[in-house]
Amino acid sequence: MEKHLEGNPTVFFATTDGTTPHVRPLTLIHKDDEIWFATCSSDHKLSEIENNAQCEICLVVNDPFDPQGSIRLQGGAQIVFDDIIRKEIGPHVPFFPLLWESFTDPNFCLIRFDATKGTYHDASHNTYCELTI
Repeated sequence: MEKHLEGNPTVFFATTDGTTPHVRPLTLIHKDDEIWFATCSSDHKLSEIENNAQCEICLVVNDPFDPQGSIRLQGGAQIVFDDIIRKEIGPHVPFFPLLWESFTDPNFCLIRFDATKGTYHDASHNTYCELTI
């Protein structure tokens, strides 16, 4: 699974607003075996996470042996404004200079995703397997 998290892949990140699901594409940052996302502090997904930290991400697998597979991870999200962590993760955000001026920019926010459950879908054989997290 780790190899699919490298290289800042785009994943689908799902939250809920009450009973309404919200799914959006986000760039995954994988650093030191942790999953991070960068966003603006005014983004609506932050209030959704504050109200319900349970989220899910889905990554379409680009593998020559399984071109239509996917990895789904469920877990909790944590909103992070800590300056030390933002300075550590910020350089790994490929679009950082397009949105923020510095790693301490008050509009720069991180989301740490802690997976608790994972599933791999092998589309070529239409099989599912649980991932060890």
